[in-house]
Amino acid sequence: MKKLLALVLALTFLVSCSSGETQKVPAETDAEAVESITDTKEESETTEIMEEITAETDAEPAEAPSIAHRMTESDRPCIVETIHPTDAPVIADIIATDPEYGADPTGETDSTAAIKKALRDCQSNGGGTVYLPAGTYRVSETITIYAFTTLRGDWIDPDECEDPSAIENYGTVILSYQKSSTKTSECLFDIRGSAGVRGLTIYYPEQDIDNVKPYPFTFYTTGNGMGGYMLASVQDCTVINGYAGVGACVSETNAHEMLTVDNVKGTFLSVGMEAYNQADVGTWKSVKVSPSYWAEAAAGLKAADYGKVADYMKKNAVGMRLGDLEWTELADVEIESCKTGITTVKGKRIQFAGSLFDVSVKDCTVGLDVQDLDPRWGMTVARCSFEGSEASVRNNTLGLVKMTDVELNGPTAGKGDIVLDQSDLSAYTVDYKRTYKAPEAILYTADIPADYKTDVSALLQQALDEVGKTGGILYLTPGFYLVNSPVTVPSGVELRGSSAVPTREQSDHSRGTLIVTTYGVGSENPAEMPALITLSEGSGISGMRFYYYTNNPDIASETPYTIRGNGADVYAVNCSIVASGSGIDFTGCDNHYIRKFVGGCYYNTLKAGGKNGLIEGCLQNGNTFTRSGINFLKGWFKESEIWDKLFPKLRKNSIFLTLDGAENETVFNFFAYGVVEVVRMENSKNVLLANIGGDNIGVKSGLLRLEASDVTAINILRYNGRSYKADDASTMKLYNRLTIEDKSEKNEILGETVDFVNLNE
Repeated sequence: MKKLLALVLALTFLVSCSSGETQKVPAETDAEAVESITDTKEESETTEIMEEITAETDAEPAEAPSIAHRMTESDRPCIVETIHPTDAPVIADIIATDPEYGADPTGETDSTAAIKKALRDCQSNGGGTVYLPAGTYRVSETITIYAFTTLRGDWIDPDECEDPSAIENYGTVILSYQKSSTKTSECLFDIRGSAGVRGLTIYYPEQDIDNVKPYPFTFYTTGNGMGGYMLASVQDCTVINGYAGVGACVSETNAHEMLTVDNVKGTFLSVGMEAYNQADVGTWKSVKVSPSYWAEAAAGLKAADYGKVADYMKKNAVGMRLGDLEWTELADVEIESCKTGITTVKGKRIQFAGSLFDVSVKDCTVGLDVQDLDPRWGMTVARCSFEGSEASVRNNTLGLVKMTDVELNGPTAGKGDIVLDQSDLSAYTVDYKRTYKAPEAILYTADIPADYKTDVSALLQQALDEVGKTGGILYLTPGFYLVNSPVTVPSGVELRGSSAVPTREQSDHSRGTLIVTTYGVGSENPAEMPALITLSEGSGISGMRFYYYTNNPDIASETPYTIRGNGADVYAVNCSIVASGSGIDFTGCDNHYIRKFVGGCYYNTLKAGGKNGLIEGCLQNGNTFTRSGINFLKGWFKESEIWDKLFPKLRKNSIFLTLDGAENETVFNFFAYGVVEVVRMENSKNVLLANIGGDNIGVKSGLLRLEASDVTAINILRYNGRSYKADDASTMKLYNRLTIEDKSEKNEILGETVDFVNLNE
């Protein structure tokens, strides 16, 4: 108001001066007349100016220009319309059938070059998804899926297809016209790290059940090189008549980590899955090997006679051949009509150890054939069934096959120990198809700098608020974004990055969507501060990573949580958080959902509570701190220093998962390396844990810690520490505990122990 009054006075003065000209007064006009004329003019002009100022003052302030841009189907990126349902809207950064690429969905011409160019361009843009619409595509050479890129199609689960006889009902079909070969380097899809193939059906037109030809693996990871070491994924894929399905480091001396196989089905004439030399934990979920996929193929795909396919597979095929894999977790696996259902074999560096949950093997010569196993402990098998005409389970090792609630159809065999407790686990079910409440299929991008130098917090909040008016997805395209102030994701909005599959840092090949921050580092009261990202009810985050790039182990500052849920139905999918004090807090959030989180936090990595939550496929390891490839890290440290600088702090302070007030919670395929506790439960009831592992945990700590809680835990693997610590107000049912250098742990049911029976004695 003071400024406005000053402006009015100044304008009045200017009017009186009349641009510096002296008012001409007739000689006969007296002084009174002159005063009257001057006052009237000043009053009139001043009134007009005041009216203009008042009008401007009373007007609504001009809205800031919108920075969120609603994308249409002709834009790139865009949401694509699929003919088959998906768990969330599919975003395409590049569509390979666009004219500049020219993939042919009729299958008449070769689309190899078009798909390769699309993937190269996607990588050059920082990562994302290349989409192949429903159709048939001819491919004749190996296609590389570069780090942080995904090749995705339109897919239907063949077991749910109402009319499998029509090829158009399959969605996106790849016709592989590769030459017959046994060279792994000539695989169909060579998958790098934080990359994946998703939503494809593959068929080999030149394969003949009466004249079987060898082919390389359909999906393969070589391990080291080109950002290919960590976290390759195959999801939602069918192989109609494969020879070899998913492979990892079969011919190379390389190692790999965290191979993710999820919802993959097919007919395989030689081997369904084969992997060697894995360090960090891989997860294999919802895998099915059967002659039926070729026998029931669409007419255009030349279905083979079921009997012939089954006979060939029973003479030649192995469902899964597992070499030296550390802590691998398998759940919801079905294998039928193979010579061997699952076998563990000699590796290149170590020996197999892992867990099987909900695995069914039937109509095989040998159901489970254990030919190599870590003799210090072994493997756990729970709620499974094995059928073998020669042997249901055979163990020829010094390692232990430890089983609970396993149905055996056929004799056991071998020189090694096979122990069984027939406690009933049928009540402890996992909904393997459960997903989250997806946002509306409305896509926005935003004008937000991704130079990692400009704090974009205010712009990000503005864009999220704009998206919140309609609901939908705010897509942060690949880049490094600096966010140093809290933002809130409105209800019905998803904040999504460029990764359509699980993601983590990939050393010098890191791309994708990364949020870097220093928020809360060094703060005095981080627990009283809002999270960096607050999710409102029914909102979520997907496909991105977070890095606290100044919070090195010399600082190891507590911080506010990176992500916090504020209501039911919140979710975090395909995300990574590194060097935060605390990661995700979904306490009090009913129906919360966390899938494929990878990272490392100094104090509290994941925290959850409320009813009916699900947490799946998550891993913490301190190596995430150093495998970043970020060139602006300040005072960072080398991986060779993590033993001296990082792990002593993590093993003293870091809790991977805290369940606080959780009810009917399910956690499975869950692993941590170098923390003080893997799972802590407080005031929680009816919690199910399946396939849980902890390596190098705090020596005086329990892998599980319970305070006034009720838990059933199945398949618990650990290296050291204790399997649990519990107060008197807690109740436990613990099945299949196995510890390196200790094979003697019994099942413990509500304080009573249950002995195993050795079937090979």
